[in-house]
Amino acid sequence: MPSEAFIFSSSESNGAMNRSADGSSFEIQFIRPLFLPPNAYNSKLEVIQANIWNKSPNISEALGNNTFTLKDDGGTFSIILDDGLYDLESLYDSIALKLDNHPPPNRPKHPVGDYFTFSGNNSLGKVIITFLDKDLTANPEILWSQSTVRTVLGFEADSPTRPTTTLYSSIQTDEHNSSLLAPNPAKFNSYNSFVIHSDLVSEGIQLNNSFDNIISQIQITSNVGEIENYRANDKNMFSIANNLIGPSNAKYRAKFWLTSEQNVPLDTKGEDYDFVILISWLENQN
Repeated sequence: MPSEAFIFSSSESNGAMNRSADGSSFEIQFIRPLFLPPNAYNSKLEVIQANIWNKSPNISEALGNNTFTLKDDGGTFSIILDDGLYDLESLYDSIALKLDNHPPPNRPKHPVGDYFTFSGNNSLGKVIITFLDKDLTANPEILWSQSTVRTVLGFEADSPTRPTTTLYSSIQTDEHNSSLLAPNPAKFNSYNSFVIHSDLVSEGIQLNNSFDNIISQIQITSNVGEIENYRANDKNMFSIANNLIGPSNAKYRAKFWLTSEQNVPLDTKGEDYDFVILISWLENQN
């Protein structure tokens, strides 16, 4: 079976053109027009290798989940989180850092570390926010209605802003809870896979009931901030490439773009990605 392999890279130093601001899409220009012999049939295109950094944000302005608002007796304080790929620990650290470093008087009366901590219940997949007894009278509250990061943490706009406890409430009750358990599972995974698209195919791999030029779906197994080194082991994951047969279908340029499985472009945070495509076909000898 005849075949030809190509390495495509989003690096501008390697000739990538028209790269998008978020780094998710780019174009290349072929030195020689790309087309398959006129007698080709059963042509297919498959991604056999890929190197993609696992850095695309799960919290960002584009995703609409990057604000947090805290209230205490000194006022109400809102922050905007930097676009990034967060886990529970790094999210807490970022919230604390931004609030604690606001210039006075535009910051809470006490450090965030004196108010509450984040932890996770792995069995439930839910976040626990534990308010701390530091003999403070600042009455801290998390205003969920003004905190869009609630969707990541599993809280609702009308979730309780503080525990029902004598420490943080003027109403004396028999309850002495010091924690808030999120009503919903946390959603730190805003995407589960890298999806590579290209206009080298007319339709691509079908996703549910639609086509969008998909040439590969790569499950993410790497840790946050590490590179995903993909090597294909599923020989059935390929796209039909009949639109490349014959000189009349010659391609002079090609476009590629990287999304999540929800078809949302993935910000590469300045990192380049690359992949190897193998195009193969059979030839009619008649």
